[in-house]
Amino acid sequence: MIDLHLHSTASDGELSPSRLVEEAAIAGVTTMALTDHDTISGINEAIEAGKKLSVTVIPGIEISTSHKDVRGEIHLIGLFIDYTNNDFLEKLKILSIYRKERNEELIKRFHNLSIELDLNLLFDNGKKNTSTIGKPDFARTLLAQNLIHNEGEAYGKFMDDKTGLAYVEKAHLNLPDAIQIIHKARGIAILAHPFHITNNYDSLLNIVSEMAENGLDGIEVFYNNYNRKQIKSLKNIAKHCSLIKSGGSDLHYLNSSRGSKLGFYGVKKNIPDSLLDDMPSLFSN
Repeated sequence: MIDLHLHSTASDGELSPSRLVEEAAIAGVTTMALTDHDTISGINEAIEAGKKLSVTVIPGIEISTSHKDVRGEIHLIGLFIDYTNNDFLEKLKILSIYRKERNEELIKRFHNLSIELDLNLLFDNGKKNTSTIGKPDFARTLLAQNLIHNEGEAYGKFMDDKTGLAYVEKAHLNLPDAIQIIHKARGIAILAHPFHITNNYDSLLNIVSEMAENGLDGIEVFYNNYNRKQIKSLKNIAKHCSLIKSGGSDLHYLNSSRGSKLGFYGVKKNIPDSLLDDMPSLFSN
């Protein structure tokens, strides 16, 4: 089994990098990618844990980007990155500032809505800070304080990029620059959860085609709870644009209302190992 889209406490996940690898091993995952948001700080820990547990850990990252024709964020996954590349690390410092500024403003927005977030919960009792937390941490905190009925309400009511009462737009790298950063780190650039951009096939095809012209290498075809029709559509787009197919659960928390499960894109639908056949050999970079 494989899973090429996972998060740890290095960004907005629940599990430490080593614990995430442990859970991956228990689930039967033999190859995984750690793709924390805008940071590579958990990769060394994950790789060391992987060596002990016979789990191959692919160095990865998830970068938030923007596109002129899309409202909200577009997430780009980098796989097989050289996470020691100095130019790459300098760019990550900028991304860390963007995330910190967004999160500080988001806390203020909730305060202005007369919602006082428990900062100990939000920062996981000091394990995280304003540069590493993300929307899942806000959702988890709101739920723990009984301020919402489920995590979906946190995203829909408060943090949706169109109607969210507390929504804050984060500064982003533009998409071509983000692709270039991943390529400079000798990685491959994968569009994450494409239907987060739009559910309209023709619109998505046009956007992905332009991304491919700007150097996009692949597209996430297998993703948490994507149905057969969606997967077929994404396979068609991948073929039309000559893109690599990828897949991941996007797991943040083991027991999330999103239903994410390590190594699966559905309750009983495991991510195909064959996806690795069209990707670079592990650590060939």
